[in-house]
Amino acid sequence: SSGINAEYGVPDVEGSGEVGGAGTDEDVREQLLLLMANPENIQVADLRHIDWKKIKTFCRGLEPTLDSISTETITETNTLLLAAAHVIGEKLRVKAREDSDGSRVKKAPHWQRRIEEKIAQDRKDISYITELERGVELKQRLMEGLNRIYPLLKKKKKKKNK
Repeated sequence: SSGINAEYGVPDVEGSGEVGGAGTDEDVREQLLLLMANPENIQVADLRHIDWKKIKTFCRGLEPTLDSISTETITETNTLLLAAAHVIGEKLRVKAREDSDGSRVKKAPHWQRRIEEKIAQDRKDISYITELERGVELKQRLMEGLNRIYPLLKKKKKKKNK
């Protein structure tokens, strides 16, 4: 065997001295220890779009290195796992999403975004209704939409024929 996994283009794990294409054990160990010492530098990329077999190959290669690093608290263990995810994302050349100031972008939960959108729409509607009270003419389409949601215009009652 050539030591290269032809399907994924990464070095084979068994006995090659390399960690799933991530460099030598010592290089990766050093990188993991540096990340553990400075956890604010850890940026975990979204790996959902990467083939899980490729990720699994890298993880298998990291196992001996991860086993060799001892942790005393659950926080250290979690930091080590995040550092490993950082290394895997780096080696797969996947970048973590970042905001302009360098912090990771986190979307608000769906329920919160839905409520915020509803509040924004209600404020807009209140603004239009206030304009109507002042006597400003609004576009016909806008008026129809407001009347559908809030019955603003009094409906004419039909006269009954006797």
